Amino acid sequence: SKTVWLASPMLEQGEHTVLFAEGGLGKSLFALALSIQCATGKKIVPSVSVPEQPVKVLYLDWETGAEVHKRRLDQICAGSNISNPQDRIFYWRMEYALREAFQDIKQFITANNIGLVVIDSAALAANGDVNESSTGTDYIKAVRELGNVATLTITHVSKATLEKDRLRPIGSVYFQNGPRSSWGLVGEQDELSETKRNLGLVHVKSNNDSLKKPLSFSLDFSEPEEIKFSS
Repeated sequence: SKTVWLASPMLEQGEHTVLFAEGGLGKSLFALALSIQCATGKKIVPSVSVPEQPVKVLYLDWETGAEVHKRRLDQICAGSNISNPQDRIFYWRMEYALREAFQDIKQFITANNIGLVVIDSAALAANGDVNESSTGTDYIKAVRELGNVATLTITHVSKATLEKDRLRPIGSVYFQNGPRSSWGLVGEQDELSETKRNLGLVHVKSNNDSLKKPLSFSLDFSEPEEIKFSS
């Protein structure tokens, strides 16, 4: 069957994608930019397509708070010169694991016709120790049970990656093998610049077809109230 993309080559409609990276590299910023692109149909992220039909987004956040989320949203929108799609990106500050909050989330997805769910991040959203295989299988099942919605799980990189130079997400093998597709975010700050960061996305796992070519882009923080993505 033909792949139906929400945002090619990263997000398939109705499927689960994992985005993982070291802390502080920009994975939440990237996920938010992708969310805005999917909600508005306006291009923000180089090398990733806009959806044919924009969707509503539910951003589930275990990591930060509403103020940080809103500030980043405003900065990314300002950097791309688009108005804030606040009526199309719903933000929940999460206290409980995905499984514990599951009924409320599922009802909200259905009632509001959500097309993309972002989970930030798996270590806190999962119900237990991510290195236990039962935690991984339960998490993957919970995401699947959300229904016909694209899901982007943000997670950290495994320690083995940092030691052995083999890129994979933290936790049991289920966090790598359960989703439809996994992408690792890599990169560094430009040595000469505090305000620019060059990043790459490496496709490490795909259930559907061959691995995609790496994608590269820069983040520019030189304007105080703007975050710009460029190729």
